[in-house]
Amino acid sequence: MVKNQTRYDCSHEEADTRLVHHIITFHGDENTRSYIVRSNDTDVLLLLVYHVAIHNTTNVWMDAGLDGNNTRRYINVSSLSNALGSKKSSAILGLHSFTGCDYTGAFYRKGKTRALEILLKNDDYIEAFANIGNMPEVPESHKNN
Repeated sequence: MVKNQTRYDCSHEEADTRLVHHIITFHGDENTRSYIVRSNDTDVLLLLVYHVAIHNTTNVWMDAGLDGNNTRRYINVSSLSNALGSKKSSAILGLHSFTGCDYTGAFYRKGKTRALEILLKNDDYIEAFANIGNMPEVPESHKNN
C-alpha cells in the first residue's frame, strides 16, 4: 500500500463505480449502516442492485427523481436486489450494458422494458447476460435464438 493511502481510497475513474466501492468498503465496517445515494442515473441503480446482491449489503436506498415535477422517489435497492437475486441482478446489468447505457445506443427513446421482460422469463438468457463479461465467446446454445 502506498504511504498515507487507506483502504477507503480508490482509483475508479467513474463516479458511479466510486459510489459502489465506498458503500461496499464501509459496509464491511458495520452491518447496521444505511446508505442513501442521490442520483437519477440508471447506471448507478443497476450497479447498486448488482453489488448489493453480490455483497449482501443491507439498507441501501436510492433517492431519484425531481421535486419540481413530483417525480422524486426513494427506491429500496436492497429489497429490489433481494427479490431479483444475484443471477438476475447480474443479467440485468449485462442487458443494460449490451443495449446501451442511458441515452446511447439503438434502444434510445425506444425503451428496454420488452427486452427486460423477455430476459427475465428465459433462464438461458439470464445465464448468458449474467456471464456477459466472463465468457471468452458466446456458447453455441445461445446463438440464433
